[in-house]
Amino acid sequence: MTHGTLNTYTSHKCRCESCVATWRTYQKDWKATRLADPTTAHGLRVTYLCGCRCESCKAANAAYNMVRKGRLASSVVMPHGTTDGYGSYGCRCDVCTEAKAADTRDYYLRNHLMFQEKAYRRVRWINRDKREVTVKDIRRLMQRFDNRCAYCHADSKLELDHVVPLSKGGRHAIGNLLPCCIRCNRRKNAKFLSAWRYEVAA
Repeated sequence: MTHGTLNTYTSHKCRCESCVATWRTYQKDWKATRLADPTTAHGLRVTYLCGCRCESCKAANAAYNMVRKGRLASSVVMPHGTTDGYGSYGCRCDVCTEAKAADTRDYYLRNHLMFQEKAYRRVRWINRDKREVTVKDIRRLMQRFDNRCAYCHADSKLELDHVVPLSKGGRHAIGNLLPCCIRCNRRKNAKFLSAWRYEVAA
């Protein structure tokens, strides 16, 4: 950990108090620059660090979110006492929400060793083939797919997906990587591509 390097959440940098303070200052300046961007078009929905930030756009975005949450809450029958899921399912009263949070905390506390082992194993798998994939290769791969998801052709929130999952013996090699949006990547998870496509088609 080199002293004086900016602290990030994704790399091992110096985490002394002065470096952390420098990083936080940098983040605040960066956010202020994004929020004050004069090229942002009026009327765009307000999302994280993008979109118009005037009062009318904020109000429009808040109204949209409330309507969307109302549709999700009323889309299924939610009997009291069910706490399954963060999305459209489960009763959303204060008692059930607290019960869901308690169940989640207990689950992670009971299985924290398993999660640590999975994280360490994944790091070992990626480091095993670390030298085989370069930034230039990834940039070329993204350009080949026109900076779009290889599965649904979305052009936002792209990640790298292992076609053959690491947990199923896949390698962290350029031939096993595809650009993938966060939605498809989460739905595919650790499935083989053929199994996932069959599941989506069904």
